[in-house]
Formats: sequence, C-alpha cells, structure tokens
Amino acid sequence: MFEKIKMSSTCSKIILAISLLLIFSSAHSQGSNSKELVSIKLDIVGRGTSTICRDMDTSTYYFVIVSVLNNQDTTIELTIFTCSWIWENFVTNNDSVLFTSCFLGCDHNVADGIIVPPKKAAQFYGTIKSNKKGSSVDKIKVGFRYFATGKDIWNFDGTPKNKKLYKLFWSNEVALKDNLYSYEVK
Repeated sequence: MFEKIKMSSTCSKIILAISLLLIFSSAHSQGSNSKELVSIKLDIVGRGTSTICRDMDTSTYYFVIVSVLNNQDTTIELTIFTCSWIWENFVTNNDSVLFTSCFLGCDHNVADGIIVPPKKAAQFYGTIKSNKKGSSVDKIKVGFRYFATGKDIWNFDGTPKNKKLYKLFWSNEVALKDNLYSYEVK
C-alpha cells in the first residue's frame, strides 16, 4: 500500500510538472508571438525628376514604395489623410532627407481609413529627396506613424496633436541609390 501511495504521489508530481511546463510554454509562446501591429518595408525603385515637380523643382528625387504589412491575424485599419498622408504618416530617420511630394492639387483633405486584411500590405508610392546640397546620406529608413482614427491626428479645435505621442514603426534601412534596372536575391 505504501508503494501505491508513493507511486501516486510520484505520478501526481509528474502530472503537476508537465502541467506547469505546458502552462509556462504556452504563456511564453503567446508572448513571443505578440508581433508588432505592422512592419514597414522600404524599396527605392528609381531616381530622377518627378513630372509633377518639374515646373517648380528640378532636383533629383528617389522614387520609393513603402509597404505597410499587417502582421496580425485580424483585419486592421490605417487612418491617413487623403492629401497630406505624406507629411502626416511618414518621416525619415535623417533630417536632410524628406519623404515628400510636389502634388498641390487637393481640395478636400479628410481622414480616410484603409482596411488591410491579415498578412496583406498597403503600398504607398512616393518620393524621397535631399533638402541639402551635397548631402552625404548613404542609408535611410522611413517611419510610419500609425493612427487608429482621424481623432488621433487633430484636436477638436483644428490644431494638430503632438505626433511624438504616437507609435512609429520603422522600415528596413536601404542605401540611397537608384535601384531601377537591377535585381536582388532575398
């Protein structure tokens, strides 16, 4: 009978140890799977003078694609302004390089939602240019400011909110060079 009690006590300890191990591993895996809301990918696809900018600015621009990938298992919404998304949602990691546009034809700048399904990306096409002559910037990153709603961007009195309060997601770092007519193996 003593052996039976000893064995059941040993079995109980083994079952308890396995249960604790499963609970801890489950908690750890949930913590390690909690990915960032989005990830940002920057690609430079070419270099030249933008047709839209040609009449007012003949400097060289880098044409870019910024992909905002939804890392979640559920749909998310990205809030951008219909005209000023370039300035509201995007920044660069270098003060001498701007994510910019010469587009001035906007008559109704309102908050708009972009629905992004799970594991899909919204792609933004824009330009980057140096605002300093002879800038020696080799590599850059683009940051994406995430806004859940238009109320996150502007106060009720029409003044902009402090953009430093919002989560900023950074892209990969890329060399500031013309990637047109080239290839990469990734």
